[in-house]
Amino acid sequence: MATIKELRYKSWDTLPIGKYQEIKEILRSVTPHTDIEILSVLCGCSCDEILNMPICDMMALKEQANFITKPIKVKDRLTYNSIKIDGVKYNIVTDMRKVSTAQFLDFQTFYQDYDKNYCNVLACVIVPDGYKYNEGYDALELAETLKEKLDIQTAENVCFFFAKCSESSLRKGLTRLIFQTAKMWIKTRDPRMKDLIKELAAQREHLIGLGRLMKSHIRN
Repeated sequence: MATIKELRYKSWDTLPIGKYQEIKEILRSVTPHTDIEILSVLCGCSCDEILNMPICDMMALKEQANFITKPIKVKDRLTYNSIKIDGVKYNIVTDMRKVSTAQFLDFQTFYQDYDKNYCNVLACVIVPDGYKYNEGYDALELAETLKEKLDIQTAENVCFFFAKCSESSLRKGLTRLIFQTAKMWIKTRDPRMKDLIKELAAQREHLIGLGRLMKSHIRN
């Protein structure tokens, strides 16, 4: 058997989401062979192959795997609005004005269990070029493709950017609507306007909280 000299995945920007999630599960379980299990994921081989290799080779691989001890760095701005996976172009939502109601509702639903539905959240933000959200393709199938093919570095950057956009854009929109409704209430003194102001203010606070929560998930 040929000795494995290098990791298959050497950095966050080469590690697929699915492999990243496997490593997270290994770290949560903390077994006596945690390091071996992590190396098997990063090498794309079995634990037995790692256990059977010379200790000096295993230690060299462990040194290469040191990147997982460092946080994934996310940028405040995206320098691209599309990505390619296996030669197929996918557009990234960067303008909240183009988000459909169904798209945003799906995003909110999946976000309720962020860790479990991570790839589904991404599939609300990443859409095949030439298509509208979940029209002419299956968003659930896309989520599986992202899990297998998209690196975690890009995924985190996309999620963080969308969290910022959604919080900022929707908060500003609701603030304008609250202001307009308040002007109507002052003019008409209609009690329904006052109730609507309270409802809109509650929605605004919910969105602010959602944005902050998402950004804290990604930062951690």
